[in-house]
Parts: sequence; C-alpha cells; structure tokens
Amino acid sequence: MSRPAVIERAFDKPSLRLRIAKTLFKLLPEPFPPADEIRQKLAEREPPQAAPMPKAVEKQFVVEKKDHGGIPVYRLTPRSGASDWHIVYLHGGGYVNPMHAVHWGVLRALGEATGATITLPLYPLAPEHDYKPGRDLVLGIYDQIRSENPQAKIALAGDSAGGNFALGTAIRLREAGKQQADALVLFSPWMDLTLADERARAVEEHDIMLGVDRLRICGEMWAGEDDPSRVDLSPLHAELAGLPPMAIFQGTHDLLCVDARSFAERAGAEGHDVRYAEYEGAFHDFMIATFTREAKNCYARVAEFLKAKA
Repeated sequence: MSRPAVIERAFDKPSLRLRIAKTLFKLLPEPFPPADEIRQKLAEREPPQAAPMPKAVEKQFVVEKKDHGGIPVYRLTPRSGASDWHIVYLHGGGYVNPMHAVHWGVLRALGEATGATITLPLYPLAPEHDYKPGRDLVLGIYDQIRSENPQAKIALAGDSAGGNFALGTAIRLREAGKQQADALVLFSPWMDLTLADERARAVEEHDIMLGVDRLRICGEMWAGEDDPSRVDLSPLHAELAGLPPMAIFQGTHDLLCVDARSFAERAGAEGHDVRYAEYEGAFHDFMIATFTREAKNCYARVAEFLKAKA
C-alpha cells in the first residue's frame, strides 16, 4: 500500500533488536483465544487481574492509588524532571485483557521521555462490562483533573484499544461541549472496531498478535447493545473539527495500520494537526519493546510533540 504524504517513514528497515523482540513475543501465549472459542473462553474466565506494579515504577514515580467506585486508578508523579503535562493513559488489550506487565514499561518510558504525571485507570473490561462504565470513569477522571487545575496541559493517550479509547474520549468531550484535551498520543490505535476495510487481511499474516475475526468479536462485546461502528467507538470516520492535535505511531506489520494510515491521510488532507510516524517491519504495539531503536525513537517523538504543544 502506498503511503500518503502525511505519513513519515521512521526507518527503512527494522533494527536487529526489533527483530529479536518480534521473535521473543511470538513465543508468548496468544493474547486472544481463537475466534470460534473467544466468547465461551471469556465467559468462563476468572475475573481478570491487572499485572502487579513493578518496584521500578515506585522508584521513578510518587504513586497514588485511589478507588473510584471500586475501580483502581493510579496517579504517577515523576520524582524528578517533572513537566507541566498530565497524561491520562488507557492501556490496550482488545478491551478484554487487563493491564499487562509490559504496559508498566510503557508508562516508565513515557514518563521518562516527557516528565508528565500519568493517570492510569484500570477500567472495567468486556465481556463482563460494555463500554459505558469505562466511558463514565474516564470522563469523570478527566473532569477531576481539570477541576484541580483548569490550566493543566492534558494529553489523552493509549495503545491499541486504549488508543481507540483515548480518541473516543476526545470525541465525547467535544460532543459534550467540555474543554478539550490539549493533545492525543496514539500508539498502534484501533480505529475501527468493525475492521471493515478488508485490506487488513493482507497485513494479518505478518501480525504476531492480532487477528481480524477475533478483534471484531472483542469490539462487539465492548459495544454491548450499541452499534460498534458509532464514531465514538470507531473513530476512523469521525469529524475532526474540535479534536486536539494528535501524534500517531504505527508499525507496518500491524493489521491496524491500514485504518491508521487512512485516518492520518484524511486528517492531513483536511488540514488537521496530525503527526503520523510509521515503522517498517514493526509489530503491533512495538513500543512495548522499550529497548529497541524504534521504541526509543517513538518516545523521543512523543516528547518533542508535547513540548511543541506546551
């Protein structure tokens, strides 16, 4: 697929460390059951538990854990080098998997690069819940941060499903007439829960984590009784007016890159403030491999982006 002008090619080929990371991640259990088993497997599972916080997080941040209606929400404040930014981070996992150990590494890298305070809600997951409790939780957290400091620079950020959630939250803020976030940072975002663009099938064979059919089912469970193609759930075709500047990071071996490219191309054509960096041969959520050249470049670009928007 040809790249539109708005898309910046970060590197011509994957680094050795990225190739090693891809090999290692392929050895891990698949993150989702097969499509013909996923509903039953998830219905029978024990309540999902987030990965415990590593001690390294507490060394880097002052950690506050609060209970929002029974839902854990963490606030991570850098112990040194703090900036004016506050990031609300929404973890990925197809809306069905809890916070993974690798996500703590993402937060550490993000905090180190940006100096931002990070708020992390462990939002309710599907199929035990649809999107509504999580939506209300995140909007409530956002309102609280705004009320604490109306002049705060707030970025909504997330990976994969969390990227979808972050962009959908910005749409909800706009529709509610609330003060908008100052920036969006989207890592390998899931732009369309329905994955209607069949070109994703051509990338699927290279994707070591995701499958089109499995993701579609996850999207249906997250949407619940509502239409998963609604623009706050599938922002691919949402109106862009009134949305924050955004930075999007994607790999070419991620089936979600098809929709991310389409979104970035349209955003650029409409004159929206969007930066899109694509990494050759990078797998879905490649920024979780924080030791790679590609991930380090990604976090440096996030820091530059937020600094420019401060």
